Amino acid sequence: MSEDRAAATLRALRGRREQVREIARFRHAANPAVLVSDERPDATAGGDDRVQLVVDFDDEATLLDQVGLRLDLADLLHREIPVRSRRSVAEVAGAAGYLEAL
Repeated sequence: MSEDRAAATLRALRGRREQVREIARFRHAANPAVLVSDERPDATAGGDDRVQLVVDFDDEATLLDQVGLRLDLADLLHREIPVRSRRSVAEVAGAAGYLEAL
């Protein structure tokens, strides 16, 4: 993801903040935040995860909620956004970047 694409993704998330929160609630997720990485640790041939949505999934959340959240966001924003649980982000040691609440 180029700097321009990362900036566009951030603008899209910020501009639809309330809709993102509503989708997250529907999918049993709370406290949505944007993680912007300085590095690209999980980049694949198909994309780049420098900008990710981080949430706290509640105890009722299922795998379908997790996948559904990612698909709902893609429909809303017209781009794929990786979604991670806050717990998984906390387990990554030495992650460089910043977290911005939505």
